[in-house]
Amino acid sequence: AKVEFTKTIKDMKVKEKQQAMMICEVSKENITVIWKKNGKEIKSDDHIKLVSDMKVHQLIIENVTLEDIGEYSCVTGDVSTSATLSVE
Repeated sequence: AKVEFTKTIKDMKVKEKQQAMMICEVSKENITVIWKKNGKEIKSDDHIKLVSDMKVHQLIIENVTLEDIGEYSCVTGDVSTSATLSVE
């Protein structure tokens, strides 16, 4: 069966210095997903954490800044889910 997103990420608005968390869920366990911001692949670092647990995949941004504004997407195979992060 083809993998699909059973829960998609949602547009969100957060205040500066807060934490932003985007969560999605896929139909199969232990699937590799790629997170992107404005089409460019994101790597985990001190600022952005990428967490995978079974079917749930999370992108967590600590201490949000204006530079984090943009469109985020989570991609696996030929399916994806995307959402916009805005900062106030």
